[in-house]
Amino acid sequence: MSTHVEADPKILRTKGLKANALFALRAYSFYDKKNNQRKISRKDASNRQLASLAKDLNKDNVGKSLSILKSKNIIKEEGEYYILNEIDGAYFNIDTDFLKELLYKRNSDYVNIYLWLRNRFFYRCKEGRPAYFSIKDILEHVFQYKTRDMRVYNRIKNILADIVADGLVTYKIMRVNENLYLREIFAIREEFVIAEAAKEQDDKVFIDASKEKSTDDIGEASEAQEVATVGFDLGQVSRIRMDNGKFEYTEIEKIKEYMLKKNIEEGKQSLVDSVEKTPDNQKALAAAGLLSIFANYGWEM
Repeated sequence: MSTHVEADPKILRTKGLKANALFALRAYSFYDKKNNQRKISRKDASNRQLASLAKDLNKDNVGKSLSILKSKNIIKEEGEYYILNEIDGAYFNIDTDFLKELLYKRNSDYVNIYLWLRNRFFYRCKEGRPAYFSIKDILEHVFQYKTRDMRVYNRIKNILADIVADGLVTYKIMRVNENLYLREIFAIREEFVIAEAAKEQDDKVFIDASKEKSTDDIGEASEAQEVATVGFDLGQVSRIRMDNGKFEYTEIEKIKEYMLKKNIEEGKQSLVDSVEKTPDNQKALAAAGLLSIFANYGWEM
């Protein structure tokens, strides 16, 4: 089962709002088919209860967040329930159980950055483009800063190191020229990795964050040279044992290559329909960065 969560940074960065409060409401709500409404009981959404579900929530900031969400008409009171209005605009589609674990373990800034990286990866893959990003991109798109702020730059670098250590993202560092480095995402995972491996950070290659540029207008960067890989490699992330009835790494790589080809649309629906809807297959698809792509063809637990 998956959950839709807001992708609009203008909402998520509203002063006084903890994004994890909004995400928790989405994750722990249910859909009332009779009334065509998404609901959560006010008891389950009390200040104390919501505060127990997410890393950076307490009774005070939950209360403030709920007030903000009411003022924006994202939620409204109706008897014993809060009604969650449907998302207007862009949203992320993420596995519900993983979202709950993510909220419980990590704070709002971490969750927002991870979701942005995940969206960047899937969106660029669908376009057949490299999933480049820089810290400046995160500063502008996630934190809504238009000016340089080294304090926030350093916070972002620390969060990226934590995301890498958790096994949720793997990226390459690419050198375009003497003054320009890019990071290219090549694996996203929806499952925490338990590992003793030390954190691999950008410090392997010195990058002066104050000189970083936005990657939004960068094309293929064909002259870029890979200088380091940060995180677990794709084989470690996606390798699945056949004796457990799951995808084998080589098999899911072939599926991924086929699904990302823009000029071969015929047959993709049949391929998606042939994949059994099991928790193991869902995790394998998520590990290979295919879950959202499959969801576009109706594959959902």
